[in-house]
Amino acid sequence: MTGMSFKKAREIKLAQRDASISKLPSKFHVPLDNIEQDIATAPVSRIIQQVQEKKVWSSEQVLTAFAKTAIAAQAQTNCLTEIFIDQADQDAVALDAKLKQTGEPVGPLHGIPVSLKDTFNVVGQDSTLGYSSYVGKTANEDGVLVKLLRGAGAIPYVKTNVPQTLLLAESVNPLFGAVDHPTHPGYTPGGSSGGESALLALNGSVLGLGTDIGGSLRIPAAFAGICSLKPSVGRISRGKNTSTNPGIETVSSVVGPMTRTVDDLEYFTKVLLNLKAWELDQTVLPLPYREEETKLPAKLRIGYYTDIGLVDSSPACKRAVLQTVEALRAAGHDVFEFTVPDMPQAASLGSSLLTADKGKTICLPIKKDPLVAGVKAMLKFYHLPWWMKKLQIWMLRTFAKDNKTADYIENMKGAKDVFELWQLTAERERYRQKFMDLWNASANPSTGQAMDCIICPVNALPTMKHNKYHECTPGISYTVLYNLLDYSAGVLPVTKVSAQDDFVDRASLMKNTWNSMEKGMFAHYNVQEMQGLPVPVQVVGRRLQEEKVIAMMQVIKKVLNESGKPELQMRR
Repeated sequence: MTGMSFKKAREIKLAQRDASISKLPSKFHVPLDNIEQDIATAPVSRIIQQVQEKKVWSSEQVLTAFAKTAIAAQAQTNCLTEIFIDQADQDAVALDAKLKQTGEPVGPLHGIPVSLKDTFNVVGQDSTLGYSSYVGKTANEDGVLVKLLRGAGAIPYVKTNVPQTLLLAESVNPLFGAVDHPTHPGYTPGGSSGGESALLALNGSVLGLGTDIGGSLRIPAAFAGICSLKPSVGRISRGKNTSTNPGIETVSSVVGPMTRTVDDLEYFTKVLLNLKAWELDQTVLPLPYREEETKLPAKLRIGYYTDIGLVDSSPACKRAVLQTVEALRAAGHDVFEFTVPDMPQAASLGSSLLTADKGKTICLPIKKDPLVAGVKAMLKFYHLPWWMKKLQIWMLRTFAKDNKTADYIENMKGAKDVFELWQLTAERERYRQKFMDLWNASANPSTGQAMDCIICPVNALPTMKHNKYHECTPGISYTVLYNLLDYSAGVLPVTKVSAQDDFVDRASLMKNTWNSMEKGMFAHYNVQEMQGLPVPVQVVGRRLQEEKVIAMMQVIKKVLNESGKPELQMRR
């Protein structure tokens, strides 16, 4: 809808969303019955068994259960953008008729509702990404993955909220507003797939899809207490969807699954990798799910760290890693401390590659839209004159004695031309080789066994309050690193914030660190207010090791569940 004011576009979009709920048939506006409650909390394996094998539940029943919980989640968190439950209901009825007629499911996801981040194109629906200029630009065809999922029997039914530009770790935009945390109002469930994580955490979905270019699958999973997998580039199709930064290949966005449990993550990933998306999307590698990659040695060699070398992690995030390490060692695994090489350089390089155009592309659709706090701060930094940055660097080194922050700022630069972009890309390749060499050198010196994975925090903080991301940005270095490297990485919840176990005297902390980035972040660490928030770990494999990463997540889940410690008993 060209030429429309932001205010008018917002009014139209919010009215459309409200109407898409209010106009639904009465069956969607009554409380869940006992069967629907059972459905909404069931793992995907049980839903499949009840629908496809035993034929006890119908696809229509399953869709109704998750639609009701999704509507409730929307009222609680503002997690949804597009709601097309009416069409999904028709799809469910058609699937039931086909199953009755043939006796066979149409595919591995027959009757399973799948929620989608707003970036995924669904025929007849907008993909606004929170931009008013995209309102009314409905998709005339499904994206590649949505098309393939329908062919596998899945039922798309809602799309979920995202941050302005998709480059923030909090999901807030001026068109739809902010997504609230599912258990801690006032806090964010992360970004950029934050609407998806909030929906899943509240049982409004069983299988979801998001994207990740700097942590956008892993941070929301971490903050909301669910599971996710960031694959390497080329494993899962992103074709024919809507993007804020089309053309960026220096650090590429990837599509990945989000689920409530590791078992669901394993099943969904297997389906996604076996959809043969390479037949429709030229960017996808012809690499189906490899069962042999899930066969692990009885004794794993695992590296870990709690401080990435740019900013330290908070006590709660440290404890999650260390308790996981303790449980793995108790189970007989070989676990050792790993040191990330040259992280200030890597963080600056990742940021420079992501914003080599100084934010021009992501700002094209903004036009007259108001800027959220995180985008304002980001653009202000990009457009700061170099002499002012040099002054800031000098002051940090001279007066604050903070060389780490000074190095980070000094190394962060856009590309003025193609020559400089190629220089940055060459630097990326050198860093990737350095990290690979270190991984290879981390084999057990006695047995020669290679390192199987790395366990580390997902973010420096368990989450943050709304509109505070720009003060906590360095915390995403824990995820951005693995986008820079293009490594496979998964997330699973470990424990919850404890006011007793995770307390830190903030005044003492601020006084004892020279790191300005840490001071900015830890000003927002409040264990009393954060009590009960989920705290995860990140499980990292090498490039294209998605199957192995999930297998290692299963090992970690098992040792945590068998630890006997009450603080480690969570849905995972």
